Amino acid sequence: MYSLDQDKIRNARITQVLIIINVVCFIAFNPIYSEKLWLVLAQYNAAVWDGQIWRLITSVFLHGNIEHIFYNMIGLLLFGATVEGFMNKKEYIATFLLSGLVGSIFSLLLESPETLSVGASGAIYGLMGASFMILSKENPFIFLYGIIYIVISVWGSFAPGIGTWAHIFGLATGLLFGYLYNRKVRAMRAY
Repeated sequence: MYSLDQDKIRNARITQVLIIINVVCFIAFNPIYSEKLWLVLAQYNAAVWDGQIWRLITSVFLHGNIEHIFYNMIGLLLFGATVEGFMNKKEYIATFLLSGLVGSIFSLLLESPETLSVGASGAIYGLMGASFMILSKENPFIFLYGIIYIVISVWGSFAPGIGTWAHIFGLATGLLFGYLYNRKVRAMRAY
């Protein structure tokens, strides 16, 4: 049965790089002293509709405050190290980036033009979904625990000021990537 241990966390190099990138971006583009630059990179829906599409991805690497980045980086460490233990580099990076991007796109489509959002939550929810799909094949307990955890996490996403749609659609993207990974593994075993 799979367990996330110190060695797996230590060997999760891509996850470590993503954490470093997020922390460096938090320091470099902190809204306290770099508000104008932060506002150019954050997902401001009206600006994205005006053609500033880079915001859909740059916003994934920005965070509003220390608590925001702290909790997101814990999630990135746990779910990222788990997914990285199974997927190859391209699959893992695609899961992270596309989950964040899809979350941003649905936030754009389903939120008001005046919405301003930042954070890696959509990407992290994608890693959560991929982890769930990959690990639930191993153990029915993990499947049940995963369902409960996902329901509680998504339920919490409906609190004010939370990127509900980024969480939900990032999760859906991760579930899809996890499903595709499992399908690839089954096909490889069949040969």
